[in-house]
Formats: sequence, C-alpha cells, structure tokens
Amino acid sequence: MPTADPADLVGSDPGAAYGGASAALVEATLADDVGERLTELQIGTVPGSVALGLALMDALTHGWDLATATEQPADIPSELAASALAFGESAIDDGMRGPGMPFKAALPPPSDASQGELLVAFLGRNPRP
Repeated sequence: MPTADPADLVGSDPGAAYGGASAALVEATLADDVGERLTELQIGTVPGSVALGLALMDALTHGWDLATATEQPADIPSELAASALAFGESAIDDGMRGPGMPFKAALPPPSDASQGELLVAFLGRNPRP
C-alpha cells in the first residue's frame, strides 16, 4: 500500500494511477501469506489481514458514497458488507471518531437495515439519505 501523500500518487493520469494501484492490490492479495505479511500504511505497520480489512471497508464505503452522491444504486453485497462491518467493529473505537479523526460518530441504523446500511451507519453515514 502506498504511504506517500495521496496528491503525489495520481500524477497527471489519475485513471492510470488507479488502475495500476488496483492491479497491485489484487496481485498482493493472491499471495499465500497475505494475512500474516506485515504491511506499511500511513497508520503504521500492520498485518496483511488488517490492511485487507481496511481496503475492503474503504472500497465499499467510498463506493457507496460515490453512488449515493451521483444518485446511482448504492447496494453493497451483503456478505462483503457483513465482513467489512465485522472488521470495522473490531478495529474502530470511539477514540477514532469525531472532529479531526478518521471516522464520524456512528448513526443508528433503520430497524430493517440491510448489511450495507448497517456498515454505512456504523461509519457515520445516513444509510437512506
């Protein structure tokens, strides 16, 4: 995972940069020891299982953000959402939430929330804007 300033990572062709980074991530996830291998992130050195959990949660949540902002369907597959939520619940505590922190306060989900809606509410988004 890159640790440089995100603005320095995309260069003059953000699409190509994204494609290259995505391909590198997919290749890295195919290694037999991916869950145990230590990985450098901006937050420090973490096991691969943590890096993968963060990558899944990030991709699903920001994909939901983009779909919602552009008025497209924003359904997150249930199994992926449940996995990302389980990771988030184990990794994110109240000290990581609020102004100046990486995460907003969790919102109460609707009583009939889908797994995707539970995930985005946990991450401080209104699941039914």
